[in-house]
Amino acid sequence: MHWLVWVLVWCSAVDLALATNYSICQEWTGSDFYSHFYWWSWNDPTKGKVDYVTQKDSQKSNLSFVDPKTGRFVLAVDTGDPVPLNGNFSDMGRRSNRIHSNHLYGDGFYILKATKVPTGCATWPAFWTSTKEPWPQGGEIDVIEGVNGKGPNLASLHTDNGCTLNTNVSQVQTGHLDRTNCSYQPGCASTFKEPDTFGDDLNKRGGGYFVLMRDTTLNGLGISVYFWGADEDPSKLPEAIGAAPQKAPTFLNSDDIQHWGKPEVFFGSNYGPNSSCDWSKYMSLHEIIFDTTLCGTWDNGAFSDDGCSGVSCQDYLVNNGEKFADARWEIDYLRIYSNGCEYEPDGKKSKGGANAVRPTLWLSIMSMLVFMLALYGQGML
Repeated sequence: MHWLVWVLVWCSAVDLALATNYSICQEWTGSDFYSHFYWWSWNDPTKGKVDYVTQKDSQKSNLSFVDPKTGRFVLAVDTGDPVPLNGNFSDMGRRSNRIHSNHLYGDGFYILKATKVPTGCATWPAFWTSTKEPWPQGGEIDVIEGVNGKGPNLASLHTDNGCTLNTNVSQVQTGHLDRTNCSYQPGCASTFKEPDTFGDDLNKRGGGYFVLMRDTTLNGLGISVYFWGADEDPSKLPEAIGAAPQKAPTFLNSDDIQHWGKPEVFFGSNYGPNSSCDWSKYMSLHEIIFDTTLCGTWDNGAFSDDGCSGVSCQDYLVNNGEKFADARWEIDYLRIYSNGCEYEPDGKKSKGGANAVRPTLWLSIMSMLVFMLALYGQGML
């Protein structure tokens, strides 16, 4: 039995060595988004019929605000008259928001609670993270995405050439694996299992909690997306996810996810039978992005398929301003647990007080030796 004791103790030591305590790095609610994000106001690269406004114009036009009753941060689409895009009155669109985090973020847990996501015909909202390198070098992770308010939610990755998902990932996620080639467009993707994870049906249940987990280190856990509906039993929510602002625990241990159940989407780890790509080569530091585009390269093709009426997506957009009242994000909070916290746009570390506590192997070995000595003293060895 001596060898069995050694093996069990050694496994415990190794497990301790590999577990990581991610500490809380950021938590944004309400007006925090104004000081931690910038408004991206250039032409939409997805060819959407939107005029992305500046922060000043957004606040002046009430396209972004903090709801005085709920404290939620709201990003809306203009319901008034359409505007010419780039001064071209034959190409009309609507004013909207696209915001990017001021800093870059790496591995960790990104926890978003949203009571509402933009919905309605012609809408194409997304919550995503992306590289500042020439796209898609450094990767893109789409956590929430869909068009015309129709679920279920779609999560996807975009990488440089050479990354293809292992089909084994479909066995360890609840969602449906749609595409395995992550290179460029359309990328690799999975749809969530249930339709009420996006759009109208998500909003009817009071929104939900979306969690991006990324661990791109050697032998890392890879990239996953988890989801809990806001109408689910609060006692079943992990504390780090469901805790109210300013009430979240300081640490979130990577071992905790063993109790979360299967993720909606699992893009594969860096090791083992479910490995896909070496994420350390394909994923760099990322910005965090919220946007709501209209029509665009995806929605134009899905507009009529989703039962939307009108001659075209753009025709609907121009003539139905009042229909965009529900094209709004209502964000309760965005919370980040990280092992490196945040970085400047040039990649230099900006905030380092939230480093992960990863017990080193020598410490685990010392713990093992102490335990062995205790067993020896009890005559068990």
